Amino acid sequence: MMKKTLFMKLYRPIYIGIWLDIALLAAWIILEIFARMLVRSSLAGTASLAFWVSVTIVAIETVGLGLMFLLIFTVCMVYVGRLPDTSISCTTQSTKQTFSLHRFLHRQDVTITQLMAGIPANAKNSRVTSAFNRAVKKSVVDIQGDKVIVLVQLPYTQQSQEIFKTIDSQLKEYLSSQMPDYYFSGATRDRNVLWFEGRKR
Repeated sequence: MMKKTLFMKLYRPIYIGIWLDIALLAAWIILEIFARMLVRSSLAGTASLAFWVSVTIVAIETVGLGLMFLLIFTVCMVYVGRLPDTSISCTTQSTKQTFSLHRFLHRQDVTITQLMAGIPANAKNSRVTSAFNRAVKKSVVDIQGDKVIVLVQLPYTQQSQEIFKTIDSQLKEYLSSQMPDYYFSGATRDRNVLWFEGRKR
């Protein structure tokens, strides 16, 4: 049974952390503009509001900077942890291929056939599609020089897994076309995780 690599364990937290830091930066900019508007305003009671806005700005700055340093430390840990066996370019390629895999797996709303008392019924279910897309976003490609390990996270619900069946046959072909230097064996399933391993040709 395959196990998650360091890159696979830390990829998702780093990804979420980057977007959280961007959101904090956007909030900081908006509050800075709002604070300057309050300072220039002559309306009563704005001094107290401006004070609390300033306190919030300082809090966002503190959290944002702390998160940024944590992200830098985590990214460095990923790069250093993969050396000397895996080069920096492999880590960069892993990130690129992971984004590409997410785009390939992402589905728009699809028509799902359900059997109700033996009668097929077609229903466009955006919730099922959303559950599928949330699951496959946890998929990761880890290129390690002489081999590639691909983790594809499958959705838990049976309806969402029906969507995956429509692209299951295309997945190995897709991986081979994206990384032609590697030969991919058949997929190995472990609960709701699908593993692919590619070896250097």
